Amino acid sequence: MLTSVLVESQEMMFGKLVEYQDKMFNKLVESQDVMFGKLESILCKLNESQVNTASNNHKTHCEEDPSPDYNKHQDLEGVVKGDIDDKLAEEIIKKSFSGNNIDNAPQEEIIEVPDADDEQVQQQTRLESELGSTCRRNPYLDGYGRLYIVTLTGDWEEARNYFKDNPEAVAKVITHDLETALHLAVNNDNQMFVEELVELMPPEALACKTKKLGHTALHYAAISGITEIAKALVKKTTNLTQICDESRKVPLEYALIARHEETSKYLYSVTRDEEPSPFFEDAGARLLCQAINGNFLGFRK
Repeated sequence: MLTSVLVESQEMMFGKLVEYQDKMFNKLVESQDVMFGKLESILCKLNESQVNTASNNHKTHCEEDPSPDYNKHQDLEGVVKGDIDDKLAEEIIKKSFSGNNIDNAPQEEIIEVPDADDEQVQQQTRLESELGSTCRRNPYLDGYGRLYIVTLTGDWEEARNYFKDNPEAVAKVITHDLETALHLAVNNDNQMFVEELVELMPPEALACKTKKLGHTALHYAAISGITEIAKALVKKTTNLTQICDESRKVPLEYALIARHEETSKYLYSVTRDEEPSPFFEDAGARLLCQAINGNFLGFRK
């Protein structure tokens, strides 16, 4: 009988324990549902807040900071309206956009803001600080807008007419980086323009260096690998091959660095081993290393 009572008591306790567990489980599930509901509500509000913030930033960027191409168009449009005729102005603006439709105003778009720690951004900021706001809008110096534009377009007839009215301009620096029209023409790979311009320039004017890097027009030709232009420059002023830039590099070294074999061979043949020789000490070691890197050791004078 005692055993029967004990078994009955155990079954009763077990039944109550199961019932209690079921109640606790139900309360736990109910509590979780409430918590998930509250969490979902918070996330919805947070997402809504982020969307509103992004929308405000989007509008601010679009209103205050139009696209670079649009700014470029506005700058060029202001230049050409003041300096040259409408037909040439239209050609310049179209060329600056490389076939893009410039008649349409910039559409609203999200502008990617670069990381302030990016090295390129920091370098650009330093350059803009050095050259000032005027240089950022117009790279040419006051009074040389027309020459700057016709040189970039390679319009020699227009440039020749300009030089007839302003003969001193052939040897003048015309940009904030102290570039001459010759620098721009070489950089634009316009051989005919360069050859015609060189004929008008005094020999010493070809040695003009840029402000930032100290490059002559021959440095530009060496970097771009334009052998025929390099020949035209050296023919006019033979000493150009010996002139170093701010990094103590002669044009030959840049041609080797850029792996321009034909230009390197030509410049090697005309660069002289004279004091101060670019073939001596550190400069010579650099030339040798670059020649090895480019597999150009077979050069002969």
